[in-house]
Amino acid sequence: MPRLPGEGITIIDELTLRVTGAFPLPYFDREPCAEVPIVQKAQWENIKDPRQFTGKSIGTGPYKIVDYKVGEYYTLEAFEDYHLGAPLVKKLNLVVIRDFSTMFTALRSGEIDAAARNLPPEMVEEWSKLPNITIVKTPYLWGACITLDTTKRPFGELAFREALSYAINRDELLQIVGLGYGVSGTVGYPHPLSFHTNPNNAQVYDPQKAAQLFTELGYVDINGDGFRETPEGQPIDWRILVDASGPLYVRAGEIITEHLAAINLRAHVEALETAAYNEVVSVQGNYNMTVGEFVPHGLADDDMMMVLQYGEKASDLIPYPERDQALIDWEAAVSKEDRTAASYYLQTLINKYPKRIMLWYPEGFFAFNNTRYDNYSVIMGENDLFHKYSFISNEARQPFVLKN
Repeated sequence: MPRLPGEGITIIDELTLRVTGAFPLPYFDREPCAEVPIVQKAQWENIKDPRQFTGKSIGTGPYKIVDYKVGEYYTLEAFEDYHLGAPLVKKLNLVVIRDFSTMFTALRSGEIDAAARNLPPEMVEEWSKLPNITIVKTPYLWGACITLDTTKRPFGELAFREALSYAINRDELLQIVGLGYGVSGTVGYPHPLSFHTNPNNAQVYDPQKAAQLFTELGYVDINGDGFRETPEGQPIDWRILVDASGPLYVRAGEIITEHLAAINLRAHVEALETAAYNEVVSVQGNYNMTVGEFVPHGLADDDMMMVLQYGEKASDLIPYPERDQALIDWEAAVSKEDRTAASYYLQTLINKYPKRIMLWYPEGFFAFNNTRYDNYSVIMGENDLFHKYSFISNEARQPFVLKN
């Protein structure tokens, strides 16, 4: 994507820009031009580093920020001259509650009016019976996955990634951990609801195939203890890191160790406090596998899929010419049809040799106190109910919503 100032962007008149990319952009109307925010020139033109800006942003939305304390709260007041009409709720108090159990306790007790976090699957049935609480199911573009550290051997080796993917029983994980609320990761990557997803994608569970491939790679039980050793004869005990604040992912990690043990591979789960987890995974890169969530930006955005692939290319352990050519073909596509075909082919490679082994795609369940406000709306592309369309008139929101 070209960036301001100057890179391929020409001002035609007060209301028109010409955007020229370094390569064809046949989906520019959908990404990113579907909803590009407008920011005020007077506020930003003299800001050297936007990431260090601490003032109140001036935008074009239905609410104004009147007070905030980072990490604690945000206070919003309605902008009465909003172009889609005055907001229905005149003041919003957004409170940051990091612990999910504390958040839902506050909702149940009436301390807060809604929770902007997916209701855990084990709570859905119980909460559906509570007085004054409404639960709404939304299209939820999140996913749970195993992420491999592909910068290290053997996790960066394509045949190893293929073998490991066959070993994971996604259907079982969805039923045990997700209680059946969602879609099995057997549908592969990216999210099945994304507009650019190849409908033929799959990440298949086949433990016999996994065992065969690991044997062919030289992972065999040399000392007779019931577990395979590396091709060099070293014992295996792979480390699966999980953020301890996500109990569903801790449980998923434990089940995955059972899947691996079923084909004679040893692994163990280490649940770390959030700060320690981020330090080890994001800063040090000291892990074999992690189990956690994959956000919508990475699951439903065609351009982000490519950013991730270019990132993998930069850290490849071994040459991967087939993937490299697929990237070239994607860049060269000049029509939506050609771009789609190139993307579909690339997705087959991603799913055959995954860096992220998809586990399940959860359904979205969001709860709110219906005595306080009961006019939220559901739209595709938003994972929850708490967006601007929930707070404008029904008439103004109709072109955008799936349901009120």
